[in-house]
Amino acid sequence: DVLRSASLPIWVALGVLCAAKIARVYFDIPWFHMMGDPAAITGWPFYLGFVSNAGALLWAAAASIFFFSYHLHRTSGGDAEWGRFALCSGLLVGLLGLDDIFMLHEAVIPKYTPISQTLFVAMYAGLAALYVVRFASLIAQTAYPLLVGAVAMLAVSVGLDQMKDIFSIVVFGQGYLEDAAKLLGI
Repeated sequence: DVLRSASLPIWVALGVLCAAKIARVYFDIPWFHMMGDPAAITGWPFYLGFVSNAGALLWAAAASIFFFSYHLHRTSGGDAEWGRFALCSGLLVGLLGLDDIFMLHEAVIPKYTPISQTLFVAMYAGLAALYVVRFASLIAQTAYPLLVGAVAMLAVSVGLDQMKDIFSIVVFGQGYLEDAAKLLGI
């Protein structure tokens, strides 16, 4: 069991490399664009995307903690409901992190599917609402004011993004405020 758990990162890395190969063949994307560092590819300074990269690390850290908690509950005979809560929390946070890193709702989904950005964001809101309803009794036993604050910050970030995209309303410092709220929400 330990060896299997330890090999998971290798399987994830192989999956990423396979996905890169498929994208290379199917979309004719240059290898350097997928394998290289964005600052090296663009010729921009090393601090390109500093806050965004910090956010990606925080998403990954949060999801990892939830998945590790799930593993501990499963292997130690802990309360199964708390284990499910940790697993679903990790999946939700991981999904939001992947969306943030790969700009799924902003670039990928609207470009490659018939689903609009607004509908996709609404689906996330629905998924989050289901999560809260499903685990409300457990959330009430946690430091939930932190969760409420995080959700509020993410909502502010999404709201500012949607204001710009749907209504073409731009607030002074909107880009900074949107990304700062998102980072605080993460």
